[in-house]
Amino acid sequence: MGKDTLTFKINKARNRSKSICVEQPSKFEDPELDIDDENGSFSESYDAVISDTQVKPDDITEQVIEKVLASLPNNDTSGYVKTLKKIKWNEIKIGNRSEKEIQEIFNKAIKDVNKTRTLTEILNDAKKRMESFEQHPDHPKRPKSLFAMYVQDRFQQIRAENPNIETNEIMGKCSEEFKSLSEKKRQKLENRYAAALEEYNEQMSKFQLRHPDLHKPDKKSRGTPKMTSPFAYYWAERSKELEKPDIKAYSDARKEYAELGIMEKVKYIRQYFQDTNEAALSKPERKAYLEARGAPQKPLSAYAAFFQSHLEEYKHLNSTDRMKRIAEKWNKLDKETKNKYTSEANIEMELYNIKWKNFLKTLTKEELKWIELPNPQNKRKKDSDSEDNVNKKKSKVTKPSSSSIPEPVKPPEDVIAYFASKKCDGDKKAAKKKWKSLKDSKKSKYERQLEELQTTYFAELKEYLKSLSHEEVKAYKKRMKQNVKTEEEDDDSESDSD
Repeated sequence: MGKDTLTFKINKARNRSKSICVEQPSKFEDPELDIDDENGSFSESYDAVISDTQVKPDDITEQVIEKVLASLPNNDTSGYVKTLKKIKWNEIKIGNRSEKEIQEIFNKAIKDVNKTRTLTEILNDAKKRMESFEQHPDHPKRPKSLFAMYVQDRFQQIRAENPNIETNEIMGKCSEEFKSLSEKKRQKLENRYAAALEEYNEQMSKFQLRHPDLHKPDKKSRGTPKMTSPFAYYWAERSKELEKPDIKAYSDARKEYAELGIMEKVKYIRQYFQDTNEAALSKPERKAYLEARGAPQKPLSAYAAFFQSHLEEYKHLNSTDRMKRIAEKWNKLDKETKNKYTSEANIEMELYNIKWKNFLKTLTKEELKWIELPNPQNKRKKDSDSEDNVNKKKSKVTKPSSSSIPEPVKPPEDVIAYFASKKCDGDKKAAKKKWKSLKDSKKSKYERQLEELQTTYFAELKEYLKSLSHEEVKAYKKRMKQNVKTEEEDDDSESDSD
């Protein structure tokens, strides 16, 4: 042990013994200050009492920032690290603070500030943070979540047991273990979290006392708290039944909600729709709502239909080998057989497109906005320079087929159009006015009639398309797309005239 080190330790021990044996003055004690004076106050004389080495923590940090800023060049354009190396810390003086103490204060002040800038920008940002409640360098951090605590405990253990394991695999293993934790282990974690939260609250109280000038930003009241998802409505309802809703109860409610039936979920989805204009539904919730509203199911592709028809044949294989074997069989199919599957898939898709378009007409504008439904028929951009497009708009394309089955007549797509064909000689404008004055029983009668017509049409259309060749189905598909486009333009022109 060196002589200097030994001398330092002896002096330190002497000072410690003095602090035990001799009554020390209070931290801010001044014999000339009469704090007990009823007209005087400690806060008023605070600045006068503090010595040069007993500055407020915020004042010290601000002084360090200001002095470092003053030492930087006016045209500071270099990177943060490069400029930092040029600072002469021995020239920065603040009372009796040592060079090491000043550097520690400096490092703490810029700890959480973005460093991908010049040092001047970093320090100016640090000054702003000193005035912010949540960004202040002394602001205590909230405790980690239960899962984060568990990962912290297990990460290095798993790494030690499996040296070659990847980080994402460790996280996956931690996630699986966490989900299957026993009640006893979970309770221990929750107790740790509760203790950490209590300590955080104590630190926050101390922080607010140390920094009375900083105030937590007040959030503007918006009346009823915003519900962020349909589940939030379920949890609000469920939590009323509990004495003390805690993390475990919330987690259990999540599982319960996931297992709810479609019609049970729709209740909460509709509540969400009534209170917000945002489309924040999850995919399963969107699917549940669409099914409940009677949306048609999207048909299988040609390969998916082939795959499904051969699952039973290879059920003895594992999933990987089964997929591989069916894919090989598909690739070996002759063109005629493949075309058969493709034609059937095209037929099913055509039927689906028609049903989907009819379904969209049953939804309100609000529902379309909230659910953000994609239209399966992607509209192509209009070619304004093409004269052929103009000609195609004027007349529907027809093409004879070799089928012995006649093409079925397509019924109206909505009940107003059907009512117009029955009672108003096809005049939709007049039909809309008459429809409003109809009794509900009459409206239901027309709706049932149209539904029966459409069901018959889809059955006949399926048989008709099956009787066509592969090329004729493609031609039919093209013709139907053009007809739909023309109908949409007619509808637009009618709405404009209204």
